[in-house]
Amino acid sequence: MDENRQAVIDYYNTGESKKVYNLVLHGTKHFGYYKKGNSKWQFNKAMRQMEAKLASSLALPSGSKVLDAGCGVGDVASYLAKNKGYHIEGIDILDFNIEEAKRRIKLNGLQNLVHVQLMSYEELSFPPDSFDAVYTMETFVHSANPEKALRGFYKALKPGGKLVMFEYS
Repeated sequence: MDENRQAVIDYYNTGESKKVYNLVLHGTKHFGYYKKGNSKWQFNKAMRQMEAKLASSLALPSGSKVLDAGCGVGDVASYLAKNKGYHIEGIDILDFNIEEAKRRIKLNGLQNLVHVQLMSYEELSFPPDSFDAVYTMETFVHSANPEKALRGFYKALKPGGKLVMFEYS
């Protein structure tokens, strides 16, 4: 395992990191989209607004196959599956995120639309032309090798597929 990936895993495994993400963001690892006038304390509203903004940016028909690169606990994937009918394949490098995502997906009855697995987006094992779209939600910033990750995303995309990245710097 490369040094950067281990550093990311170590960061999210710290007690303080887990407490903050669980208490403030209910396990979700993205911070949201704040429209003008929104209170900075309305985390849940901001997260749902960002998910809606992502869905609008993807603008795909129901049934589209989409890769969630850095799926976390699966909330974004579940939102897109439930509200847009997308078939989501989620990947994450944190084993505890994958376990929680599986629990939440089952709880929401979305097992037929959302599948998650442990995988780095820098080492994708999907066949070429697998997805109508690939998206990241505040995860690409952790990539130690962004060029390799992007090459993998483009290889996994069908011709004419979309890459949508919601990132911070």
